[in-house]
Amino acid sequence: MKLRIFILITSVLVILPMMFFGCKTQDTSELEEKVAELEEQIEELGDETSLEEEAEEAEEEAEPEKETIEQDVEQAVTGPINLTNNQASDGHPSWSSDGTKIAFSSDRNGDLDVFTMNADGSEQINITNDPEIKELSPDWSPDGNKILYRAQAGKIPKIFIMNIDGSEKTDLTYNRNSRDVGATWSPDGKMIAFESATGDIEDIYIMNSDGSGLFRVTDNPGKNYAPSWSPDGEKIAFVSDLDGRRDIFIINIDGTGQKNLMGDFEGESFAPDWSPDGEKIAFYSDIDGDFEIFIMNADGSDIYQVTNNWGEDTYPDWSPDGKKIAFTWDQDIGVIDVENESIAKEELDIVFYSDPEQYSIYGCKYDGSSLQMIFNSGSNDIFPNWNNEHSKIIFSSDMDGDDVYDIFIYDIKLDKIDRVTDRGANDWGAVFNPVDNSTIIFGGPVENNENSDWAIFSVNIDGSGLKKLTDDPGGEYAPNYSPDGNTILFTSDNEGNEELFLMDSNAGNMRNITNNAAKDFYGSFSPDGKNIVFSSSRNGPPDIYILSVNNPEEVKNLTNSDSVDTQPDYSPDGTKIIFNSNRSAIDGSNTFDIVIMDPDGSNQIVITENYSGISSSYPKW
Repeated sequence: MKLRIFILITSVLVILPMMFFGCKTQDTSELEEKVAELEEQIEELGDETSLEEEAEEAEEEAEPEKETIEQDVEQAVTGPINLTNNQASDGHPSWSSDGTKIAFSSDRNGDLDVFTMNADGSEQINITNDPEIKELSPDWSPDGNKILYRAQAGKIPKIFIMNIDGSEKTDLTYNRNSRDVGATWSPDGKMIAFESATGDIEDIYIMNSDGSGLFRVTDNPGKNYAPSWSPDGEKIAFVSDLDGRRDIFIINIDGTGQKNLMGDFEGESFAPDWSPDGEKIAFYSDIDGDFEIFIMNADGSDIYQVTNNWGEDTYPDWSPDGKKIAFTWDQDIGVIDVENESIAKEELDIVFYSDPEQYSIYGCKYDGSSLQMIFNSGSNDIFPNWNNEHSKIIFSSDMDGDDVYDIFIYDIKLDKIDRVTDRGANDWGAVFNPVDNSTIIFGGPVENNENSDWAIFSVNIDGSGLKKLTDDPGGEYAPNYSPDGNTILFTSDNEGNEELFLMDSNAGNMRNITNNAAKDFYGSFSPDGKNIVFSSSRNGPPDIYILSVNNPEEVKNLTNSDSVDTQPDYSPDGTKIIFNSNRSAIDGSNTFDIVIMDPDGSNQIVITENYSGISSSYPKW
């Protein structure tokens, strides 16, 4: 409890940052009071039966009725792209044969219906709209004129077919006393494969597109479901627990040649979907602790992970050209470019931490694309920062399990984590020396007690040579080096209010560069060292400001918004600034996204998409 409260302050501290970096208590009740106070301030400022069937039903019942929320902020083109981005439960996407539209199911109107939309997410239309019947799991016909789907008015689901406008609904399995779900078209549109369950027996069947000519494909003791045709129409991939866990199998459509593809793959696997060229199969698995999308060769070799997102990534569906995969992204419909998504971690531009279930380190390109988890130590990992070669990431973690955050370094190439500090007190916001990466600076309490002052420290990357650089009453935090490594910028309240200070890297010549009644905090140098961007509450909710180092009185508000904007950082070439903002928060959740803008404050674009109450925090180039 103490840990979650303490980390929660990371999201709400931006109104009063010293509540996070400078709070001087370990008492849970006091922390809860502070969090409640901060949330109130932010609100005032910003107004602020088969295995597959059981999983589907759980997903259907997980969220109450919620209406679509339209964001009034510009969104960058990202990968993955969130196409629906609302508070309803959207799932089971299916591309049209020409790739211009996607069908999906959603409960946004209070019950499950089938919707269609353009491939960019526009023109979302409810085509079933029957409040008495659950309609879901659409599959678009190869000729583009029909949609298969599952309909359920009572306890027994059936397979229906309709025109793409929702007209002429026909029950194809009305004469069967079985649960019939998971229907999918053959490549030529003449046949349909589906899962049928009677009692504990679940098998894959095929039938003609009019419901005639029923043929049982699988006949084994396992539960067999989620069929997917190969593009040549000769095989079906499906899920079975025949070998003791849920794996991907293939079988000839005449029932011969059954084969488990998963080999030594350790996770359970679901919802196979064959690529249009027949060479790959996409599926989702829980091997890394949550559901992610994977791709393998059609023979089961060369399995690799495609998504590494917060939330659950399920039900992949290839686009007709094989370049993209639509999937259920937690409770939205996402699309990922599978041709361009693979990228080495050291080639990512931005590093940050996020909190889908546990705080982990993520990275992405400057436009939000190639989003992926960089690592997860198994503990809460926060406040990441690159070295200047993008080969190592410094961060804080409680991996000792003692509710104390120490500093660690993750070596990307070696995939190795080394400890830097072990003071017995919380160490946060570490930054590499930009010249040689041999030393770091960070902020933290001098002692691990509720009355301790905070200070700026330096230490060698091997943990030796620990020095306390500041010795003033109050709190100093959020240090940053100047580009030449000779000056340290930090925030201090030793004069009764958060202000920006500079000092030489040897701790001499300390001077105040902001001095007003507002709170100025989280400063960062421009690459040429001439300017500083920082957060300030001098205009109400914190905005991003810029000042000249040589003339600190020259101050300009860059964001000037009603939202909370904080934690700015320059790109290495000085052409962009990233920062945190709650401008796209929904339902008053006060969650934060990463925004990028030009140095003059223009072209502000959200590059991470806020949904399901998940924040992206502390972005660093």
